[in-house]
Amino acid sequence: MDKYLSDLYYDPLHPAGFGGVAAIKRAAKKGNKNISVKEIKTWLQVETLIRYTNLYEERFVAIKSLSRVLTVIGRRIW
Repeated sequence: MDKYLSDLYYDPLHPAGFGGVAAIKRAAKKGNKNISVKEIKTWLQVETLIRYTNLYEERFVAIKSLSRVLTVIGRRIW
């Protein structure tokens, strides 16, 4: 089920792509999949948490890398 929902949600050309619960439910119904609204909501909550966690980690790594570069440049200047 997770793979199917991921394929629906992350396809920008699909009508349910990056859509809400209702859009995903309609697409699943057209695809002859019996997925409840509760399952879709739970899946979306987990996906949102994963996306925000990944964004936070990417920003943290970028800031950490920039900090190291600035430290090296500062040492060379002074």
